[in-house]
Amino acid sequence: MTTILAHLFDGKTAKAQLVSVEIVNDALRIVSDTGAPLGNWNLASLRDENAGPSSGELRLSVSGNDAARLIVVNLDFIREIKARCSRLHKSRPPMAGWWKPYLFWGGGAIASIILIFTVVLPVLTTQIAWIIPDQLREDIGEQTKNFLIDTIASKQNSTAEAIICRDPRGEREIVKVLQTLNASSGEEVQNLQVTVLKSPMANAFALPGGKILVFSGLLDLADDANGFSGVLAHELAHAKFRHPMKSFVLSTGVATIFSLMVGDVSGGVALATLGQMAVSSTYSRDLETEADEMAVLLMQSSGFDVSPMTGFLKKIHESNKSEGYGFAFFETHPGIEERLALIKAAGETGGAAMRQEAWDHVRKMCQ
Repeated sequence: MTTILAHLFDGKTAKAQLVSVEIVNDALRIVSDTGAPLGNWNLASLRDENAGPSSGELRLSVSGNDAARLIVVNLDFIREIKARCSRLHKSRPPMAGWWKPYLFWGGGAIASIILIFTVVLPVLTTQIAWIIPDQLREDIGEQTKNFLIDTIASKQNSTAEAIICRDPRGEREIVKVLQTLNASSGEEVQNLQVTVLKSPMANAFALPGGKILVFSGLLDLADDANGFSGVLAHELAHAKFRHPMKSFVLSTGVATIFSLMVGDVSGGVALATLGQMAVSSTYSRDLETEADEMAVLLMQSSGFDVSPMTGFLKKIHESNKSEGYGFAFFETHPGIEERLALIKAAGETGGAAMRQEAWDHVRKMCQ
């Protein structure tokens, strides 16, 4: 079997290790870049930890007790793993004695509530987010984008057309970076679309269907293209994992999804709920951590230096605190210290995301 390169998160440190992987007998042999053996993962124990099945990436774990994750993007190797691991997408059996904490804290009634909110709903929303037809997700994203632009324009005593930045060169340069990031790791987000709005808020967020909104306040704060590109990578990671759709399902309820599927795509209550969810970006700690890790991997795989994000994110944090705005990258757990540690651990590797001339056009596209 051919040896391939993959990224290993050992579950103890934030930095990904570049490792060599090959199949030997019935196990994955993992070796560091120095040649040190890091483990033999039994094929029968492997599980794909992605939110939904993906043809372009495996996020492998070997045990429910082991936080290590091995990210594989080599398509031939992925096919080989899928062919040899029949339980790759099966749920792991529950740990022995899993019921005891629930029994201790209140018996059957309380245990039922905990199970509903911590197990049933997350699993249900994840599954629904991945089975919703692509066209419906795009319709929801487009309707919500228009709703948000109208709302923001109204608050600024302006019009939707007036607050959309229309600079073809700047838009092309942003799209070029997003396309590079999109193609660098795993299955690509289809119909990716970015809209830049004139607003002092240093903010950006992803919507269902590959829609990303960016506020010009980010461009005003950015010292270079890589810090800005890192934020794009974070929002793209949310889109890759369909976090916006999952949050929408969780926020609005399954009944709303069913109503949308039979034609009520522009329902005001549903759009208002998704709009509020997008602005506040109330993703769980797990989803934010997943997006953080993928953003760093996307930047590295694209050959972009991730280190400039450190200073940029500090500036965003301070700016939004002083202005009273929320920002998706900071307002939910994990906190800023943990996220900055992840970026610092990635090191100073790679080059610029844009040429200086291109970056100058992007920075001035809303002026």
